[in-house]
Amino acid sequence: MPLYTLKPMSEARVLIVNDDGIDARGIKALEEVALGIFADVTVVAPLHEHSGMGHAISYKKNFKIHKRDDTHYAVEGTPADCTIVGLNLVMKDNPPDIVLSGINHGDNAGNAILYSGTFGGALEAGLAGIPAISFSQLRQPDGHTDFTIAKKYLPQVLGFLQVAPWPDHVVMNVNFPPVDNHIHHHPHHVPSKSHHLVDGVDVEEQDQGAQQLRLRLKNKIFETGHEHDLSVLSRGGVTITPVTTNWTCHETLKLWTT
Repeated sequence: MPLYTLKPMSEARVLIVNDDGIDARGIKALEEVALGIFADVTVVAPLHEHSGMGHAISYKKNFKIHKRDDTHYAVEGTPADCTIVGLNLVMKDNPPDIVLSGINHGDNAGNAILYSGTFGGALEAGLAGIPAISFSQLRQPDGHTDFTIAKKYLPQVLGFLQVAPWPDHVVMNVNFPPVDNHIHHHPHHVPSKSHHLVDGVDVEEQDQGAQQLRLRLKNKIFETGHEHDLSVLSRGGVTITPVTTNWTCHETLKLWTT
């Protein structure tokens, strides 16, 4: 199983993307931490928020890029578009050693990973063979997002991944809790909680037979007694979940060949 060999952080070039937009507080917090750790940091992020876009790309659609300065570029596209543009245009002649996506305003734990534009931006890098990490900060009970905890433990997560075995078909998904009870010397490496997010569809009748729809999502299921991302986050721990870039179900293939 091939493993990534990460360049020392003090020598590494970084591409930062996100889904909340280039002016979001989360990406500014991530850039602030990265500038104190890595040799070179470039930001290529959506001009506007693209939450919930997953791994969508602007296929068969023209879109613009706006250069703000030599290290900041705003793209009129999705998070995955930003990674593609970063790798194939902005940093084409001197590619990044690692891609960081986030910090998302809100969690991307459990099955929310599938819908996450933040994770989609990281996944695109993983598909291109570049180490990538998706970062998300859970909201406070009042809905506010405080990035203090994320900034505190980001160096710990990066330090862990610098030395931990990291298969080259894996993208890392990291979540920071809303309350800091993290006492481990490394992030909790746990699986994601499998649960269906959609609770239903709210309908409002409009004129001329049209209906206005809004998706209704379930509240997060914070169980105890099971070690997965949602349970650890509910206790105030930092979680990291390795996610494969190849979704093939090898168990099924084995069933069909025995």
